[in-house]
Amino acid sequence: MNRAQEYFTTQMQNQEFQDTYSAISKKVDIEWELERIKEQIKNNINKDTIIKELDKLQTLVHNSVFVSPNSQTKVV
Repeated sequence: MNRAQEYFTTQMQNQEFQDTYSAISKKVDIEWELERIKEQIKNNINKDTIIKELDKLQTLVHNSVFVSPNSQTKVV
């Protein structure tokens, strides 16, 4: 195991680190999905397909932000 992996494994034992890592991961997932939908719009994908994708994204955002007050992160 390299040093980065060792550090990450050690940090994952810290609850605050886990919470922050989880929140950042959710934000990255949301950004990834937004970019994917934007590309679909640019490529003139079927409107119904885009609406379905937006519904999935809406669910992801809802689950990421509104589930637990502790899971929210500060927006800078």
